[in-house]
Amino acid sequence: NGDLPYEKSFAKTSDPFSVITTIKKAEDDNDVVFRILETEGVDKDINITFYQEVEEISKTNLIEENPEQLNQRGKTLELKPGKNSVETYKFK
Repeated sequence: NGDLPYEKSFAKTSDPFSVITTIKKAEDDNDVVFRILETEGVDKDINITFYQEVEEISKTNLIEENPEQLNQRGKTLELKPGKNSVETYKFK
């Protein structure tokens, strides 16, 4: 039926005011793109936990250009969304 237990969610955030709004295939390769919307109006550090290990992650602009490589890997990544921002990330 396609149901998975919560602990096997594709991705989850540690902050209820930082919402994952998009998860999709990248436009120019087979990477995965996700977007986070910060809704509390506060700069913060959050953790995003993925079901599987992330090999490489970069922050991009909204149209997936100008990647800024982040020196992180693993299942849980620390991100720093700005207040009221929509942040776009791309990972393998």
